[in-house]
Amino acid sequence: MLGDWAKFLSWVFIFQLTARARTGRYVAVQAASAVLYAGLLVGLVPALGLAGAVWAHALRYGALLLGCGFFWLRSGRNEQLAVNS
Repeated sequence: MLGDWAKFLSWVFIFQLTARARTGRYVAVQAASAVLYAGLLVGLVPALGLAGAVWAHALRYGALLLGCGFFWLRSGRNEQLAVNS
């Protein structure tokens, strides 16, 4: 359930990429997220079984949410600097 909440919240940030017509970044974020998920599955499922898939899902979207939040804050600062200059 934690992974689903992180997924829901990360969509808010990801949809801003499509709204701003930054399709390349959107595709890159989705591709990196998929690669991370595959790696987590490879590492966690053999060790934890089905629970590993649940943890992989939660960790993937937790990382995606943190990454999106970081870049959103960074882009907000850049936009403020541009406006104030």
